[in-house]
Amino acid sequence: MKRPAFLILYAIAFILAAILAAKAQPPAGYIEVVPVNRNAGLLGFDSSARECFLRESGLYDEAKLKPLLQRKECADSLKDLKVDFAKHSLIGWDAHSDCHMGVRTKVFRSDTEKKYLVIVNNIYGGCRAGGSRSGWIVIDKIPEGYTFDMKEVRVDRIHGINADGADFYFPKPPSNIKPVLMESRVAEIQGCLPLVRQSQWILIKEEFLQTALEDKSRECKQLFKNLAIDFEKYTLAGYNVQSGHCQGPTDLEHKVFDDAGEKRYVMEITFTEARAYCHVPSYYSLWVLVPKLPEGYGFEFKVMPNQPVK
Repeated sequence: MKRPAFLILYAIAFILAAILAAKAQPPAGYIEVVPVNRNAGLLGFDSSARECFLRESGLYDEAKLKPLLQRKECADSLKDLKVDFAKHSLIGWDAHSDCHMGVRTKVFRSDTEKKYLVIVNNIYGGCRAGGSRSGWIVIDKIPEGYTFDMKEVRVDRIHGINADGADFYFPKPPSNIKPVLMESRVAEIQGCLPLVRQSQWILIKEEFLQTALEDKSRECKQLFKNLAIDFEKYTLAGYNVQSGHCQGPTDLEHKVFDDAGEKRYVMEITFTEARAYCHVPSYYSLWVLVPKLPEGYGFEFKVMPNQPVK
């Protein structure tokens, strides 16, 4: 009986994290751009397996690639792409969800707006643990004077969305309701709820917390008893941060917003990236108390690393 309850804990965490997308037509005035290397766009690579983590999505030039080329796994994957920066533009994408997540990408161009748009479908996979994927898209060189943007759409296939590759989902029109910064505070839990790799937990009920603590030490149970979290007022959110540092993130900060227009909480996590990545991936479990998650809301984590000062 204990293990099913534990699985439910994980499942609820990721169901809450998924944001439903509406199936629609491409944005008006945009045409689809076919990648030079289709496999780069459709398959990418599993960053958790290849240990080649992209810290941000966007355009990559030769200067921006230098830190990645220090790692053999990254250098090998980039060599396979055969990018010629005189002819091509290189786009990196990075997405986080669960260990069975899927990703689909498409590139669009508007000559009227002089803009390129990459849309990433981040598809919930139903796994109880966290996961991440990163990948590359190679396209013909973006003309001078064109702007570039990327948008991620969370797709929850539990609710009947076709996730086998036949359907693609586009962002909903932006809401006119601006996200509001909420009060939040770090919960010092002294390693009593360790997270695995790039995993995340959303604890919304006391019973879920007690399930998570079943095999923990007496000291950990006492610690949470002393914390006395009132789940009628608060939600406990945890995210495992991987910053490249060997001893945990530098300048780690967080902010939590109530994005009522999208019916979600958004936790923005910032830190200063390491100049050179630790040869052994190191993680830091960040736990934060936020106001109780309203019914029908999702929870999204946004990791936004800062570049180290030269």
